[in-house]
Formats: sequence, C-alpha cells, structure tokens
Amino acid sequence: MSFQNSACNIYIDSDPGDTDRKTSLQATCNNDQGTGITSQIKLDEALGNQDGRFSWNGQNFSNTARNVRLGMEGKREPVLHAELQDDSGEYRESEARLGEHVGNIDGQLRWNS
Repeated sequence: MSFQNSACNIYIDSDPGDTDRKTSLQATCNNDQGTGITSQIKLDEALGNQDGRFSWNGQNFSNTARNVRLGMEGKREPVLHAELQDDSGEYRESEARLGEHVGNIDGQLRWNS
C-alpha cells in the first residue's frame, strides 16, 4: 500500500555528510491503532543514478544530484525531483514516484517488496 494514504507531514531531509550526501524521506505515519508516528527511510539505500536518471535498486543518488526536492502531484502522490549528473557530466531533470516503492507498515516507512 502506498504510504501517502496513511501519512502526513511528508518531506525530504538532506544531510551533507563529511564524504557522502544522503537524502531521507520523512513522514508522520499512522500505525495499526491510528496513532501518528514519525518515521524516516534513507532514499540513498535503494535509489541510484544511472546516466542522469533515477534508478531503483541502485544506491547513493545524492552524490550526483542537485536541486533535490519533493513535490506532491495528482492525488497526493509524492514525487522526488532532482537534476542528476549523466555520464558526460551534464545535469538533467529526473523524477521518482516514491509512492510506488515505499509503504507504511504499522507506522514505519518501509520499502515495498
């Protein structure tokens, strides 16, 4: 199930880090009892950059990204937007639909299997 249907306060947080940049998705997710719990998931654990395009089952997209931002489109669908560096060093706009890959399991953001 797409997490956004049982979550609010959805946003991304970027950590510049000492050597690697990291981006996390954060939200207040309802658990099975309906209580809101703050949860986060590290997007760089499953999202990479392949020649300037987001790539699921990749890693560390943040290291070659700029202007990373989250938009809510359509019926509250969270879409990650960024300019990603391609193999020639140029940046191009890319997007990843987070609701297709992230779920809410009892108040915790988790990768959909």
